[in-house]
Amino acid sequence: MDSKLTRRELLAGLSLTLTAAAPLSASSLDTVPLFSDASHALYRVRITVGVEGNAKVPKSDLTVDATRQLPVKAESVIDYEERLHRDRDGIAQAAQRYYYEATTKGQVQTNDHASGLRDEARHAVMHIAETRSVVYAAQTQLTVEELELLKVPVNSLAIDRLLPNKSLRVNETWEIDETVLATLFDMDAVQKSAVVATLVSFDDAAAKAQLLGTVSASVDGVPTSIQLRGKLTYDRKLRSVSWLALAVREDRELGKAEPGFEIAAQIRVIRQAIDKPNAVHQGEAVDLAIKPTQDKLLIDIHSVPGGFSVFCDRGWRMIHQNDHFTQLRLIDNDRVITQCDVRSMPQLKDGHQLTLEAFQEDIQRTLGDRFGELLEAEEKVTGGGLRLLRVVAQGAVEKIPVQWIYLHFSNDEGRRSAAIFTLADQQVEAFGGGDHQFAEGFRFLPTEGTPDKQVASVLVDQIKSK
Repeated sequence: MDSKLTRRELLAGLSLTLTAAAPLSASSLDTVPLFSDASHALYRVRITVGVEGNAKVPKSDLTVDATRQLPVKAESVIDYEERLHRDRDGIAQAAQRYYYEATTKGQVQTNDHASGLRDEARHAVMHIAETRSVVYAAQTQLTVEELELLKVPVNSLAIDRLLPNKSLRVNETWEIDETVLATLFDMDAVQKSAVVATLVSFDDAAAKAQLLGTVSASVDGVPTSIQLRGKLTYDRKLRSVSWLALAVREDRELGKAEPGFEIAAQIRVIRQAIDKPNAVHQGEAVDLAIKPTQDKLLIDIHSVPGGFSVFCDRGWRMIHQNDHFTQLRLIDNDRVITQCDVRSMPQLKDGHQLTLEAFQEDIQRTLGDRFGELLEAEEKVTGGGLRLLRVVAQGAVEKIPVQWIYLHFSNDEGRRSAAIFTLADQQVEAFGGGDHQFAEGFRFLPTEGTPDKQVASVLVDQIKSK
C-alpha cells in the first residue's frame, strides 16, 4: 500500500477539514481522518536515543569472518529546528536545519566515548535521495564523527509518511509501505517487511496508534533485521505526527568497514510545529532537482596520531591509526574499492627535499619481485601549498595484477607523509583517479607553536571551479 500523500489525497483531506464547520467530537463520529498537512513547513524536533547491546567487530584486520563482541551502551540527544521543502505532491524531500544540540555519550567495552557538534556545523541541509538521507553543513565540511552523530535512527522528514491518508475507525489497521520504512530508518532497501499500525483511540485533540512488526533490509550493502514496537500521536489540529516512540531490536551483520551489532534501542521523537523560524536560515529555497555539490559532501578525516587531516569522499573509512601508520579504506556498497596506508616519515633537514627520481627508486626497491613497470610520475604543488610527488606503479601479487599509487607530501618545515593506494586492476575504473582529490585535500595538522597555513577553503574553491 502506498502511503505517500498524493494531490488527490491532499484535496480529499482538505475537503474533510473545510466541511467540518463545527468542532469535531469523538462521540459523534465513528472515524477520524488521518491525513498529513502539506502546508506547514516549520518544526522543532527533539530526538533522544538510548542504545544497549553488543558491537560485532573482526578478530583481526585480515578477516571479517571471525568476529568478537564488545558491549555497547550509549545515549544521544539531537535537538533541531527545521524548515521542510516538499515536492509537488507535498512530500517532504529536504530540510534546512539548525541544530541546538547534538551530542552522544557512551561506552564501548570499558572505553568512554563522547562527541558533539562544532558551532560552525550547526546550520545544515538534509536531502532524501531515494530512501537514504544526505546531510551536510552549510558553512563547513562535517568531520567523520559529526556525520555519524547526525545519522539518527529515525528521519523526521519521513514521520508523516507513516499516516494512512484516509479515515479510520478505532482498532482498524493499515500496513506501512516498505519504501516508507526504508526512508524512516535510512536504509537502502527493504527486502521484506510486516509492519502494521493500529488506531487505538482518538478524541477532539489527537489520535493515537500503535506500530508492530519486523523489517529485513540492507544498509550500505550490509543485511540487517529489525523488530519494532511503537506508538505515535497524531495532532488533529495541525494534522501531523507530534510524537513517536519506538522500541527497536536490530541485528546488523558486520561490514567491510563498519561494525555489526545486536542492540536494543529506545527512540523518542517530539515534534512541534512553529509559526516562525528562530534560528534556521531564511535564505533561498532548497532546489529539490539539484543534487548537493561535491564540496558540500566532502568529509574531514582527522588523524591526530598521524599528524594529518584530509578532505575526501564520504566513502572513506578510518580502519586503524597510531603514531606512524593510519589505514583507510574506500567502501562502496560494502565493496572495498581501495586501501590507503598513510605513513609518517622522518623529518628532513632544512633545505633538503626528496627528489622524484629517488622516490621512484625507493618504490621499486620496496615492491621487489612484485614490481612490473612505472606508469606515471609527476611533481607538483597542491592547492594547500604542499610539495607532492606522485608515482603510479603496475605489478602483481601472486599473479594477480595490482596497481599502486604513491603520494609523497612535504612542506617547507621538513614534515613528510606518504600515502600508498593499493588497487586490484578491476577496481581502477571505480576509483576514478580519487587520489587526486585526496592529494588536494591532504594537510598536516599544526604542531605546537606552528600556525596552520593551509586553509580548507582553497580545496572548496578548486572543486567549485571544476
